[in-house]
Amino acid sequence: MTQALAHHGWCWPGLVPRPYSDRMQQVSACVGNKNRPCGGVDKFCRIEVHLIGAPVALIEDVGADLYAVIDRDARRYRHEIQKPIHAHGDIK
Repeated sequence: MTQALAHHGWCWPGLVPRPYSDRMQQVSACVGNKNRPCGGVDKFCRIEVHLIGAPVALIEDVGADLYAVIDRDARRYRHEIQKPIHAHGDIK
């Protein structure tokens, strides 16, 4: 992985919105290229989110542009971490 990709992946704006940070137990992410030099639609991002008091959320995507795949998963990640908390009415 290049330094630019590593920086892009971990510098998502609002990665953990403040109201949710105390519920975060673990977040793991994996990015890669399945077919290495062959090219194609094989770049992937997988994010696993463990929130206290909620089921594990798994976010996965595949595409031709790894930056775009990471961005899509980041948006889905922020949406996922809000769902269990809003469902219980803890945060308005």
